[in-house]
Amino acid sequence: MSLVAAIAAAVHLTVTTRFGWHHDEFYYVMCGRHPAFGYVDQPPLAPLLARFADAAGGLLGAQLLGVRLLAVAAQTGCVVLTAMLAARLGGRGAAQTLAAAAVAASPVFVAASLLFGTTVLDQVTWAAVFVLVTRALADPRPVRWWMGAGMVAGAGLEAKDTVAVLMLGIAIGLVCYRREVLRTPGPWLAAGTASVLAAPNLVWDALHGWPNLTMDRVLSQQQGGPLGSLARFAELPLLLAGTALIGIWYSGLRWLAAPENREHRWLLPTTGVVVAVFIAGGGKVYYAAPLLVALFAAGAVRMEVAVRRRLAGVDAGSVSSSVSSSVSSSVSSSVSSSVSSSVSSSVSSSESEKPTESSVARALRREVRIPLAISFAISLIIGLPILPASAATAVRDVNPELMQTYGWPQIVHQVAEAAAPLPAQVPIFAGDFGEAGALTILGPSQGLHRAVYSGHDSYTYWGPPPGSPDLVLCVGTFQADDLRRFWNQVDEIAPIMLPDSLKNAETVRHAAIYLCRQPRGTWAQLWPQLQHID
Repeated sequence: MSLVAAIAAAVHLTVTTRFGWHHDEFYYVMCGRHPAFGYVDQPPLAPLLARFADAAGGLLGAQLLGVRLLAVAAQTGCVVLTAMLAARLGGRGAAQTLAAAAVAASPVFVAASLLFGTTVLDQVTWAAVFVLVTRALADPRPVRWWMGAGMVAGAGLEAKDTVAVLMLGIAIGLVCYRREVLRTPGPWLAAGTASVLAAPNLVWDALHGWPNLTMDRVLSQQQGGPLGSLARFAELPLLLAGTALIGIWYSGLRWLAAPENREHRWLLPTTGVVVAVFIAGGGKVYYAAPLLVALFAAGAVRMEVAVRRRLAGVDAGSVSSSVSSSVSSSVSSSVSSSVSSSVSSSVSSSESEKPTESSVARALRREVRIPLAISFAISLIIGLPILPASAATAVRDVNPELMQTYGWPQIVHQVAEAAAPLPAQVPIFAGDFGEAGALTILGPSQGLHRAVYSGHDSYTYWGPPPGSPDLVLCVGTFQADDLRRFWNQVDEIAPIMLPDSLKNAETVRHAAIYLCRQPRGTWAQLWPQLQHID
């Protein structure tokens, strides 16, 4: 398990800054520079961590590396915690290693750790909660483990609201199969602790008119609502989990359903509830991905047990033959004591020939090494910046996020050139938070020292600027006709381009640089119409 975690971390660290910042990472850092108990589209933990990681990395001249180290740490944490969960489910060394390797090779986990953000924090939170709850259910003095689960869940709720769905799933799972636990204080203390830790963000949301619910509705509509989410759900178990790893999570479902594993069967209704809630809410497919931590762990345990029994069966067969031979020989010699001695010797030999942990590990490794290798290779190709940018462009239909980490310095350079002839007081208005964050964070190194504003998501709370937008440089995926709703004169200076016909979301959506004059009102008057949550 330690070796798997070390390899996963080393691979990620080798390529983590090969392309550059991701669109969303700019936003996390910028939110962190505007401290609050909440934001339009997220709780405060990810921005807070991103701000400090950015600042720490900046001291060493490696801002991006500081932020990406958090993503690598979260991914490594998922690998280790999945192995720990396998151990809590009764798995020995081989099962723990397999469980860890399954997460390390799964595309949905590898691709998530391409960048730091709420998704990797969500995954590691779910993994930790699974481990702590499983430990609490098995410990005769479980309160400390329940409190630990509550604190982790509460911290997770300050990173991503989806942890609440996990808590609901666990509650229903306990009602179904571990109802006696609900008569003890532990689960209630855990729920109370999580609620207290989540309260600041809930209060912020309430005071600001629940913008997170508005964002949820927008995202659900983008997915096509519940029907759209249902239609795409099969992508998670069949593709995102890793096509080559289907046998592992399916084994996990079978293991949890087995009568002898009833004490852990609460994980089955937990899985069902989480999937149902996310589909009913029109959630994105990957929201339920952390469930794979539990299924991979359970599947690894079942596969280890199957291998051990198979090896023991082979040994038993050879022992039976040996005993039969010895008995036959003894009978023909009419020496009763010889029979007893032979049988005793053979049984002793059978005990010494029981499969060792190393033999089980070798046998299991032979069974899974090819599927794991295939899945890991695919995950690296589509999830991390291993290939050249031209190849990453070619796989944009599979994973567009790779190219979202490419080209931002070139884009900022184009804007800096367009802004150079303009008076210093001319601000920049960006179409979305990624463009605004890139210009703010990367701009100074290219001589771009201008106020940057946007009406996108939480940027709406950081405006409007004072005065009148008499002359503004607009950057983004605007249409000139849209900008003319706010300025009488709109001139396109240049389209946003990447070298060698490479493509990211900016070029695909035809982002451009515009110079806008003759406003139709003050910033304060125009601001409500410039805002958008999506």
